[in-house]
Amino acid sequence: MQAELYMGFAEKDFQDALAELEAIHGKAYKNYTEDHTKLFLTVQNKVLPKYGFQTGQAGVLQMLAAASRFNDDEDFCTNRAVLNELIGMAPPIDEELEQLERKAPPRAAPKPASQQLLVTESLRWAPTLTT
Repeated sequence: MQAELYMGFAEKDFQDALAELEAIHGKAYKNYTEDHTKLFLTVQNKVLPKYGFQTGQAGVLQMLAAASRFNDDEDFCTNRAVLNELIGMAPPIDEELEQLERKAPPRAAPKPASQQLLVTESLRWAPTLTT
C-alpha cells in the first residue's frame, strides 16, 4: 500500500498540483488546509479501497488506525517518513536535523589533553569462525 501511495503522490500531475497549492498555502506541515486534504484524496481514494478501506477521510482514518500496529517496524516508519516528506506533511529531513541541532543544548568544549582520562587497558579481539 505504501508503494502504491508513493507512486501516486510522485506522479508529475500530482506534484505539479501540490506545487501550485503550496505556492498559495505553504507546506502542509506548516499550514494544513482543506485543499491539501482534497488533493491527497485524489490519490488515496484510488489506493485505499484496494485494501478494504473506505474512500474519503473515513478511509484515511481507518488506514491510519490499522497501520498503527506497524509503528515499531523500521521499514514501515521509514516509508511513512518518505511519504510524509513527499506530500509536504513533514519538513525535509535536512531541515528537521537543522531544527534539532538548534534546539540541542550547547556542547561543552573538550577537556585539555592533560585532563582527559588515559585508557591503559587493551582489549583482545579474535574473530569468531563460523561454518
